[in-house]
Amino acid sequence: MGKVGAVSSKVTTGTTSTTASARTAGINLLGGAVVADAVSVYSSAKSTSGVGSGTGATTFAGLKILGRSIAVNVAPNTQVALDVAGKRVGTVTLNQQSKGTRDGVYRSYTRGIVISLLAGNPFGLPGSTVIYISAAHAGRHDSSAGSSPPMPSSPTPRRWVSPTGP
Repeated sequence: MGKVGAVSSKVTTGTTSTTASARTAGINLLGGAVVADAVSVYSSAKSTSGVGSGTGATTFAGLKILGRSIAVNVAPNTQVALDVAGKRVGTVTLNQQSKGTRDGVYRSYTRGIVISLLAGNPFGLPGSTVIYISAAHAGRHDSSAGSSPPMPSSPTPRRWVSPTGP
C-alpha cells in the first residue's frame, strides 16, 4: 500500500494558548498515487474569557497526486479527485481544518492529507478506507473559569488506515 519515513511532533502549552505541530516525511502511498517529500501541520488554540480562537496551517514539500504537482500552501479543506483510468476511486483532502467549542473546550484540528477511498478502488483496500497523514490537535479550556487547567493536546502524527477514521 505504501510507506512513510520520519515522523516528528511537538506540543507547547502556555498560560493562555496551546500549539501542536507534526511533520511526516518520505511519503509514498497507493503505488505512487500520492507522494510527498514532507507534510508539516500546525494547530493552535486559546480561550480568553470564554471566547475561543485558533489557527491551523499545512505546508507541503514535493507533493504530487497522480503525478500532478501541488502547491506548497493550499486553502483549507482543498479537495482533489482521485481518478484512475477515468474512474473516481476516492478523494484527497489537503490542509483539512476544523475548529470549534465542545464541552467548554475550544479545539483546533489540522490534518495535512486525508485520503478517502471508494469501493472498487484499484489499490486493494476496502471502500470507506481513510488514510491520515500528519495531524495536529490543540485545545484549551475556558481560562476565565480559573480552576480548569489547559487541555492536554497532542499532535498525534497519524499513520494508520481505518475504515471509520480517528
